[in-house]
Amino acid sequence: MAQTITTTFSSKAWDMRPQNLGIAFEHDHAITEIHFKGDMEGVGTGSYVVTYLHGHSSKKEHFSYSGQILFEGTICGKKGNIIINEGGWSRGDRFHASWIFDTASGSGELQGLAGEGEYDSAPGPTKTDQVVKLDVSFP
Repeated sequence: MAQTITTTFSSKAWDMRPQNLGIAFEHDHAITEIHFKGDMEGVGTGSYVVTYLHGHSSKKEHFSYSGQILFEGTICGKKGNIIINEGGWSRGDRFHASWIFDTASGSGELQGLAGEGEYDSAPGPTKTDQVVKLDVSFP
C-alpha cells in the first residue's frame, strides 16, 4: 500500500565539469553530496548531466538535467541502498525536479521499494532544507 512520506534534504554546491563534445548543445557533468532527514535519513551522491538551453544569456538559469541519486540510509526506518532517478529543469526563477525510485536497484530492506515525487524551488543547484513529498510503497 502506498504512503506519502516527507523528507528534507540539503545539498552541497554541484561540482560542475564542462564537457566539450563539439555539438550544438553546451552541457556539463555534475556531482554533489546530499544529506537527508525526516522519513528518509541518510546520505546520497547525485550524479547529473546538465544541458543548457540556446538563446539565454545566463546559462545557469536555463537548463534541463537528468541523473541519479545513489541513496544509502533508511526510508521509514527500513535500511538499505536505492537509486533515485532524477530529472528536471530551471527557467529563470523556477526550478522543478521529479524523482522516481529504481525499484530493481534496492538492497537490504529497501529491496522492491517503489515510489516517486516532485518539488519546485528557487533556482540554483544548492539546496538547504528543501522539502520533498514522495509516494512510496514497500513490497
